[in-house]
Amino acid sequence: MEGVARDAVGGVCATRSGRANIRRHVRAGPLQVLDVGGGNGLDAIPFASQGHAVTLVDFADEMLAEAERNAEIAGVLDRVKTMRAEASSLPKLFPEPAFDVVLAHNLLQYVDDVDATVESLCRPLRPGGLISIISVNRYSEAYRTAIRDLDLVEALSRLDAPTTKAGFVPGDALHPRL
Repeated sequence: MEGVARDAVGGVCATRSGRANIRRHVRAGPLQVLDVGGGNGLDAIPFASQGHAVTLVDFADEMLAEAERNAEIAGVLDRVKTMRAEASSLPKLFPEPAFDVVLAHNLLQYVDDVDATVESLCRPLRPGGLISIISVNRYSEAYRTAIRDLDLVEALSRLDAPTTKAGFVPGDALHPRL
């Protein structure tokens, strides 16, 4: 159980530090936030609680229903709109830039075409907006082992371990206005 508790605490810390980092880079006032692959609303609801209008896009009906329940419990259902869609459909759903912030947290490791997904994420972003991408990468397990378990020997062995899926986003895959 100790490892589970440590993972939960690490997740809370990562989530809070991610939100704090986003707040440092966005303007004050109500924002239009798009949460792609937002699942149960873990990221969307805190933004809605701060007065922002959030559109949460996910392909799983069960996750969208859970996000709506969570938003209702938090008293922000009026500021959270859910949509069933794939990330690849964003340019069709939002043909014009409409969002100040686009969140793609823990999404890219699940898509087949990272470059196309990043391009889709950038399309609905207003000029001067912020895109926040959090994704595991080929080094994440090694870092986690080194930091969480304080086991540098095992961490080094994981640097050369085969991965199930790893990808790199070339800089030119991002929309030029970013």
